[in-house]
Amino acid sequence: YQRRVHGENRKILGEMTNHTTLENVTSTAPGAEGASNLPFLIVLAVIVVAIFVWRSFSKRGGGSQRNLLVFLGPCNSGKTSLLYKLATKSKIDSISSLEINRVAFELSSDDRATQIEALDIPGHSHFKHSIEGYIAQARAIIFVVDAADKASIIGSSMDLYDLFINPNYAANPIPLLIALNKQDNILARKQATIEEELTNEIERLKASRRATNDDNSNDYLKFDNQKFSFTRFPIKFCECSVTNDDIKFVRDFVFENWA
Repeated sequence: YQRRVHGENRKILGEMTNHTTLENVTSTAPGAEGASNLPFLIVLAVIVVAIFVWRSFSKRGGGSQRNLLVFLGPCNSGKTSLLYKLATKSKIDSISSLEINRVAFELSSDDRATQIEALDIPGHSHFKHSIEGYIAQARAIIFVVDAADKASIIGSSMDLYDLFINPNYAANPIPLLIALNKQDNILARKQATIEEELTNEIERLKASRRATNDDNSNDYLKFDNQKFSFTRFPIKFCECSVTNDDIKFVRDFVFENWA
């Protein structure tokens, strides 16, 4: 009887041991599989986050692409009219822009055509903070001056000065066209005169900002002892008239930089 009981006990113990082993295998198998997939999941998560950050950075203007044609200049200089003349080949009677205009169009001639994305930034002071980010996206800049308004030279020189010390422009000076608009007006002044006036005004700004010792750490011009010259930058001047459809030099400038 004792041998029979002992044999039955060993049988029960063996079944319990086997059952426990199966439970252990069943409970540990999913964890082992999850552990083997963990490195792949981490890599996948890193890739997704990297793509999201890159896209967000690009949308804010931090990307390396430079595709914008940016229009700058004081109010009433004719920036918007010039832009739409390029885009539609027709003149519009525009008022001073109250918001940033983004326009996509095809610039074409008899033997060539190119797609342009342009940005018209109003000359109002509260848009000044927007310029820096857009300069990082610009391939070229058209700065429009009212050649018939002598009083606007001071404002134009201040805007140009701020552009030259803009960190994004100073680090990578891109092609800049200073378009002297409204040459159809009898009061319009010619390129040599306006270039000299702008140069003298920028020199005065250098002296003034050096004397007041403003805290703009980006202002390297005020410490430059040499007289300012536009030749230090990739700058061209042209006389033009939107009213008279005299914008050939402007069109050529765009084609040259979107070749």
